[in-house]
Amino acid sequence: MRPHKLHATILSNAMHSHPAHSNEGSVTAPRQEDSLKALSVPLDRYVGDVLCIYYLIGHSVANMIEGGPDEEAWIDSIVDHMECTDEDLTSCDMDTITPTNVGVSAWYRAWVFLHCTLLRVAPFTPEQQRSLGILQNSGQEETAAKAGPLAYQFPPKPFRGCNKSMLMRGISRITNFEPLHVTYNDFGRLGPTYRGRDLMQTQTLFPVSAVGVAIAFESMSPYAYYGSDFNLGRFLHSWVRGEDSVIQWLLALHSESGRSKPMTVAPPSVTIRCSLGD
Repeated sequence: MRPHKLHATILSNAMHSHPAHSNEGSVTAPRQEDSLKALSVPLDRYVGDVLCIYYLIGHSVANMIEGGPDEEAWIDSIVDHMECTDEDLTSCDMDTITPTNVGVSAWYRAWVFLHCTLLRVAPFTPEQQRSLGILQNSGQEETAAKAGPLAYQFPPKPFRGCNKSMLMRGISRITNFEPLHVTYNDFGRLGPTYRGRDLMQTQTLFPVSAVGVAIAFESMSPYAYYGSDFNLGRFLHSWVRGEDSVIQWLLALHSESGRSKPMTVAPPSVTIRCSLGD
């Protein structure tokens, strides 16, 4: 019973991550954080939230663990904090949605959900899985060796949870879903007597990019690469070869989160900015 309780506690804390508050361990932090217009979080904290949910929610939806947080309840919470309703996001209406007074922490949790969903529905090669720090099924290495460099594997159906295609289409209609900015810090060139200037690089991912990938893979056949749909096969080919901009962003972000940094270099961070009430 104890491991199940610990599993549920860790998963709940990651699902309700509230980095805008000092009481980060609480899963019932108040909604009054909505006065904030910007939020910066260390990259390893953000990736930690994503991977905690990736592993633990997968166990729950596959019925490997009884009890604990429910995936549908988590999705309802994300939708509620974006000031939307299930009907707004799952209807066949094509009108745009512009929720108001959405707090910056709500956008943070929505990004954790999007990122986790990508890892749970998209196919990856064994090398990409190692770089991302995600699951590798036994026997995949042998399959990859036989199939060559384009070997890839979709996550197993139970692990993927409920189908989120309609939800993702609804999210794509939100006009003010805030982008995620990732800032990387590094040394400049070293000289004989000086360290060189610090280098700063910021990459921005817009939600429409992540949502589009999630929609494409949610209903894609594992054999799509060999199918007759040229555009679908071309997209999958670009993805597994690491040429697509979203997979490049994912790989760079996860790789950077695991790098050791000198104490004199600021850690990488993710930032979300929003204009409340606009």
